[in-house]
Amino acid sequence: MYRSLRSAVAAVCVAGALSGCKSSTEPAAPTSDDFSTNSLDKYALSSGAGGTWSVTGGALLATGAADQVVFVRKSVSFADGSVEAVSSRADDGGIAMRFLSADNYYMLAFRDDGAPFPRGTENLALYHRVNGAYDAMKYINVSWPRGTTHTVRLEAAGTTFKVYFDGTVVGTVVASPDVNDPAPSTAAGGVGVRAYGADATWVTSFDSFRWNSAAL
Repeated sequence: MYRSLRSAVAAVCVAGALSGCKSSTEPAAPTSDDFSTNSLDKYALSSGAGGTWSVTGGALLATGAADQVVFVRKSVSFADGSVEAVSSRADDGGIAMRFLSADNYYMLAFRDDGAPFPRGTENLALYHRVNGAYDAMKYINVSWPRGTTHTVRLEAAGTTFKVYFDGTVVGTVVASPDVNDPAPSTAAGGVGVRAYGADATWVTSFDSFRWNSAAL
């Protein structure tokens, strides 16, 4: 029965009756990067300066000094959806979405407990960068001993943002001036990874990076 149903759907696709059908030979668009190979060419340096980025041992490593560097995944743009990173060390990393320009995007910074003060007590920090200014909307302290691997996720639906830590919601924010977001934006934009570092001792690892549009 399964084979017959699949054949029937294929026939309809050929006939053009389902506009959403895709060829079985068309590759699906990627929605994740596990850095098992060097994929830096899939990203564009879109904000900040400095730092060294490399793919080593199945992880993307960002080493300072780095001044708010954002690497945006090429050919990806959406408004509602999520971005997610897995990390085992974070002096000051982050994930970005709704990236409109170097001066305008939403960002969830993440830091482990061993990060330089005060970042080790501000493990998760949600910002809206507006015209170059970083407007902090929420700080969240979680338990993240250095060397332990955790998953950080930012989800957006309209003006509502949810912050996840290891699959659990640890913060919900509705963007507005009341939470220090002077110009809430629901515009579609890029997604990417971010790092800051005062010097070469600052390191953030990205064991994987995932993105998903709510339209998928």
